[in-house]
Amino acid sequence: MKLNVPDRKFKEKDVTDAWLCPNHTFQISTRKADKNETTKSELDGGFFHINDTRFLSKGVPSWDYSRFPVEFKNGKSLDDSLSRLDVYTLVVNGPEFRLLYWDRSERLLRLLVDLSRLRDEDAGLDPTAHRLSQDSCGYLRMSQVAEADSFDLDEQYTTTHNPTKIPAGLRDVRCDCKPFASDGDYSDPRKTMDGDKRMWPVPRGTFKYVRKFFRDSLEDNALRYMLEVEGKYYLRAEPEHDILRKLNEAELPGVPTLVASETYAGQLTHLSLITGVTNPAELNPSPSNPLSPSSSSATASQMHSPPHVFYRDLPFRLDPSTFDSCANKSATDAGADPGEDVQGVRHFQHVRMVVDEFCLPLSAFRCGHDLVSAIFDAILAHQRAYNDCNLLHRDISAGNILLLPRLSETADGKLRITWNGILTDWEMAKGISPIEQRQHVRTGTWAFMSVLCQIDATRTSEVSDELESFFHVLVYMVLTRMRINWTASIINDFVADYFHHSRHSMGGGQTCSLIREMYIKDGVLEASHTPLQVHSVDDEGERVFEHPMNELLSSLLGRFRARFLVHQWDRRNPSAAHPDPTITVLRQAAEHLNTHNATLEMLKDYRDREDWPREDMTTPPMVEKGEVYASSIYRFQ
Repeated sequence: MKLNVPDRKFKEKDVTDAWLCPNHTFQISTRKADKNETTKSELDGGFFHINDTRFLSKGVPSWDYSRFPVEFKNGKSLDDSLSRLDVYTLVVNGPEFRLLYWDRSERLLRLLVDLSRLRDEDAGLDPTAHRLSQDSCGYLRMSQVAEADSFDLDEQYTTTHNPTKIPAGLRDVRCDCKPFASDGDYSDPRKTMDGDKRMWPVPRGTFKYVRKFFRDSLEDNALRYMLEVEGKYYLRAEPEHDILRKLNEAELPGVPTLVASETYAGQLTHLSLITGVTNPAELNPSPSNPLSPSSSSATASQMHSPPHVFYRDLPFRLDPSTFDSCANKSATDAGADPGEDVQGVRHFQHVRMVVDEFCLPLSAFRCGHDLVSAIFDAILAHQRAYNDCNLLHRDISAGNILLLPRLSETADGKLRITWNGILTDWEMAKGISPIEQRQHVRTGTWAFMSVLCQIDATRTSEVSDELESFFHVLVYMVLTRMRINWTASIINDFVADYFHHSRHSMGGGQTCSLIREMYIKDGVLEASHTPLQVHSVDDEGERVFEHPMNELLSSLLGRFRARFLVHQWDRRNPSAAHPDPTITVLRQAAEHLNTHNATLEMLKDYRDREDWPREDMTTPPMVEKGEVYASSIYRFQ
């Protein structure tokens, strides 16, 4: 659409004066970001529903309330004389992107009127996420829960507690607040408060970190929502939920406990319907529609297009085998998931999960002993999933191991706070049968992948690969959180070389960095000709290098070195009848990694040692380039 404006510099006001959107107001952002918006994202303006006008701040995007964001461009527009039927624009916003479609319609006024009449769901709002008003009982209860409680326990506390001094509510399992239960007076959190909230039960005690995280999420009058899952309401501050349910039914320790989950029909990604590698569903249940995959079993009610569908019946679907990847024509054979065997846009559907645990990141561990204990718990969960449920996690990383403080009873009947490891993020898990394990490209987090998986993009992950990933997590946490004999600059260089970097392979892909391969092959972690050593400090502030972590790292690295060297020997000497005696010894060491048992036994022995020091942590973390699992993740799909 083009506007008739005087022969002068185009101004945004020329547009805003001409626009009419019933029941909405338009506001210009004047190139400023919202307060406390960490990305400092700016926008020219947007339409807001009149009911939200009182919440808007002048001159900023007010992202939380914007119905229809608007961006102005003062320059040559896309001319209709171009010989094209459609125009798609890729908008890249940090690590995310969106695909925009340019409609040729010039009836802008009519469009705005139609937009104003859209139901909330048709306008893109989630019908299962209900915004709470400030006078609703749910909103007020959240404010009450956020208040500090004198009974909250400090998770950093290391000595034992007398059970009689710990409120029973803090030790109880999860339970409903009676007024908010399904048969309570406030079963619907959206209900307007008509009584005194002081009549509600006092919020139960918890660990201080839980209260702090919840309180921080409510700062600056942040929007609060009620989320609907399985017909139940949760106040907010195969699919993974199916895998978690399977793990919970097997009573596995060290994994999240699924409380509720729901898949929302119609809430799905539509770009995959155009670029399509996963063939999610039919656009029209018609044999004449070229986009209708003949093998799809989804119905129109399960997978349907949004009301603003912009694509036509394309005469083709992109052929994944033509992509520059490791994919081949057999990628979709034998029941393999094509979304993992080829590069392209995968199909996603909105799933919401509620789990029982509220955890801390692994980087919050208090001492080296806590770290080893958490890694032990995570590997134990991994073993049980593999042995009892025939599942391999396939994405071991520092971000997928969490810490869960819990009260546990000691031999003398007292209570102690223990920090348990939780292995989470099971969405990449697969069965261990040959068909389910079949894959043609790497899957996981690059920084923590095993050397053999980094070198060979077509390698099927094994238990030994996952155990090496746990080792890399251990190394990363030692480097960034514990006292070691390297300077900060050396640590940062090592982290970049060992975790981030890679080389180009002969096939044009990505392969292991020379640095990581060298360290694994040599069996020594060193920088600037200085081997890595963990230390603590004594009462006089002197460094003490007799630390169990040094022995543990050396012992584990020795096994992964043996595995790598044996693999290299077998690859170069596939038919050797009499292997080198050295290889025979190395093979015996490498065999310890074929199952979880030997690694768990080693970790348990070190965990149970009595010579773990407490003062072995550094504050703040030594790494300066951001945490690997938070800012530099490479995920191959």
